[in-house]
Amino acid sequence: MVRRLGTRFGREAAGSRSSPALQLEIVVFGWCPVLQRYAVYSLSPDMAADPLSLIVKETFPQTNQEITLLGSGAAEASERIAKLRAQGVSWRAPHIAVRQMVTGGDTPDVGGSWSIGFSNRIMGFMHFAAVVPVPGGGSKFMTSLNGIDTDQEIGQVGNYVVGLVALI
Repeated sequence: MVRRLGTRFGREAAGSRSSPALQLEIVVFGWCPVLQRYAVYSLSPDMAADPLSLIVKETFPQTNQEITLLGSGAAEASERIAKLRAQGVSWRAPHIAVRQMVTGGDTPDVGGSWSIGFSNRIMGFMHFAAVVPVPGGGSKFMTSLNGIDTDQEIGQVGNYVVGLVALI
């Protein structure tokens, strides 16, 4: 079902840009109650057979060190993560590597914002905001959820400030 929906969405998007191929990657992951294990389903364009269709790659993570990367910067991110881990950085290595690529400007085809999510059997999927320093702001920061500055876009609600679980 996800493959069919992704292919349909991708074809509509490709058609609106007069593109001969899908520019779409999707990952569905988490604890599978049927298989009783973690499963990752990566969907990407089938450039060899039909660039307007998605193929599915199924993987089963064996450790909590395995990650799934998407996009044109996936290979570079993987290299950066390996270097950080070799320097002793553990579970934060993927976050740091992707953050550096998005904000550093040294990877021209990577930019914008990043999404951070974890999945486990007990709490399910957890989506985190990112705490980002404000340029020239000293110790000031903003909370970004998928590139949206929640402090600016939402601000206070009555006497309350919107609080999100976030990673620095």
